Amino acid sequence: LERAHIRLQIEERLQFESFLAELSGRFVHIASERIESEINEALRMICEHFDFDIGTVWQWTPIVPSYFTMTHLYRPLSGPPPPEQADAKDLFPWTIKELSAGKVITVSTEDILVEGSRDQEVWRYYQIRSTATFPLSIVGKPFAGALSFHTTRHKRLWTEELVKRLRVVAEIFANALMRKLSDQSLRESEERLSLASSSAGVGMWILDLSTRHFWATTKDLEFFDLPSNHAFTLDYFINLVYPEDREMILRTLNQASHSNDDVLIEYRIVKADNSIRWLASRGRRQLSSSGDVGRLL
Repeated sequence: LERAHIRLQIEERLQFESFLAELSGRFVHIASERIESEINEALRMICEHFDFDIGTVWQWTPIVPSYFTMTHLYRPLSGPPPPEQADAKDLFPWTIKELSAGKVITVSTEDILVEGSRDQEVWRYYQIRSTATFPLSIVGKPFAGALSFHTTRHKRLWTEELVKRLRVVAEIFANALMRKLSDQSLRESEERLSLASSSAGVGMWILDLSTRHFWATTKDLEFFDLPSNHAFTLDYFINLVYPEDREMILRTLNQASHSNDDVLIEYRIVKADNSIRWLASRGRRQLSSSGDVGRLL
């Protein structure tokens, strides 16, 4: 019996590790705009795997700091609909206090919670009998939201092993949300930069030397008569340069990658109508954390 029990534990652990690998793989190399839908699907998978009745992700509302927004919900069974936005300190004062301290909440609403009586009242209203809530930590924001799992049909025993597994799930979700926020912040920064450069009548660009791809502002692409969604590579750029200026361009790029000084160059490009346009570019190298030349700006 002991060997059979150990074998069962090993099989269960391997099953979870396989499930975890599949879950992690869902967030690898996907576009940031797909992260929201992937989290919805992941919630469904987790709830079905562990036999949870409700899975939720909520995040702080930026405009009203004390409010949270229910960004993801999985609840196949009927019941009172949860609010999309609510005052967290009013509905879950004890929960907020515990999560802000980095603690995980695993309770049964059938037990008496003296300090968490208000939270318990809300859980019971939504027919929740057991709940496990994990803080979602994002760089710069120690407590950015929470991942919760609930049962409504029966009381759940939150074992130490189960809590450890769900902690890993919370980390996967936090990393995915952090990536989405980073991409969103980057896009907003690029939009501000494009607006500033357009107003000044100049174009800005970044050349990634490892991929040989340019990031360029809209104004810069206009100089080359390219649409805003055009893939702009170094090879494509060289083909646009006037043939007699190409060697000078390559020599200047090589010089810039081996010097900390600004490089200024004037050159010609051939437009689609075969007319000639003169351009002046100024740039310098940017070293990576390892000291290698990563980009030209």
